[in-house]
Amino acid sequence: MHTDTREELNRFLVEVFHDVLRSEERYLWALGYGDLSISEAHVIEACILSQAQGHSTAKGVADCLNITPGSLTASVTVLEKKGYLIRWKDPKDLRHTHISLTPKGLKADSAHREIHQRMIDEILGVISVQEADVLLKALKTVTTFFSNERTKEA
Repeated sequence: MHTDTREELNRFLVEVFHDVLRSEERYLWALGYGDLSISEAHVIEACILSQAQGHSTAKGVADCLNITPGSLTASVTVLEKKGYLIRWKDPKDLRHTHISLTPKGLKADSAHREIHQRMIDEILGVISVQEADVLLKALKTVTTFFSNERTKEA
């Protein structure tokens, strides 16, 4: 592979990552969620994903984000103060803290999912089914790379 191609691919991946995050933040801001950072929106998203898997605990949410429960605490505290989340101790086992979304948190998650849906609709609207399959395969390769890197760090 030519050096120019490698450099262009590297630049593209870095720029796309940052562009997606900036677009998400601008979209949330426009919908009235200017007090919500994109990483906070991802914590909210992880709460929904972990609840769908039957885990509403801080550990379940942290696992969805691939972070420790301790790392999650600061974000949850901020989101709780902003009115997006609530947390409570499990009355049967006080070692477990449960996290759930407030109505405001559910609305914010819906807005966040909407920008993702628009992004996918735009992409699929301009490429063929075959190109979408190739793109998906390439992105799965990128995901596998980062997943393997994360595993090496642990």
